[in-house]
Amino acid sequence: GSLQAFMDSCFQKIHLASQALILLERFEKLKIPSLNIDEKYQLLLEHFCGELDDVKKLYNQHREDPPIPRDMPPVAGKIAWARQLFRRIQGPMDVFKKHPTILKQPEAQKGIKTYNR
Repeated sequence: GSLQAFMDSCFQKIHLASQALILLERFEKLKIPSLNIDEKYQLLLEHFCGELDDVKKLYNQHREDPPIPRDMPPVAGKIAWARQLFRRIQGPMDVFKKHPTILKQPEAQKGIKTYNR
């Protein structure tokens, strides 16, 4: 019904997988089978794989000279930058780990491989 339409509209404008996963977990608590929750997890996994590629490119682009806040020592700034990138990908992956059936699919294997690098 209208809840399905609302949920579909929410997931058509995904910006960050982490935010969308929080929303999806809330819908999942409703335990309504017609919402196609697994389908949404699959969609978010595909989006997350794209985010992984973006983070990988960002890391490779700036790893020699990362952007550091002005008031931070260079080494601490580099560590903080790397940790921030890791947190950006760790949160969504922790949510996906709660759903092993989604991670076993062939499309997910590429994302897992990228995450583990």
